Amino acid sequence: RKEELDIFDGLPVMTKLELRRVSLEHGGYHTPYLNETLYLHFKGYRRIENLEEYTGLKSLWLHSNGFGTIENISHLHQLRCLFLQRNALTKIENL
Repeated sequence: RKEELDIFDGLPVMTKLELRRVSLEHGGYHTPYLNETLYLHFKGYRRIENLEEYTGLKSLWLHSNGFGTIENISHLHQLRCLFLQRNALTKIENL
């Protein structure tokens, strides 16, 4: 899992491999677009990234991380539930 940590501060990064691992860990599918829910809470991520293949998401759990901005989710057209509480958000825009 060393390759999944940010080289500057040692925090986890949302790599494609990490997303697939977490998805399978919670009973999801190996094929990203088949997943309707993705549990990425309490992980310590700083950026929302690498979700391009997860086009079938309806529920995205991102609470209790370290996000300062909401980004890289505009392609998630089926998304109905977005959980972002307990992050470092200072401004909400472009949703």
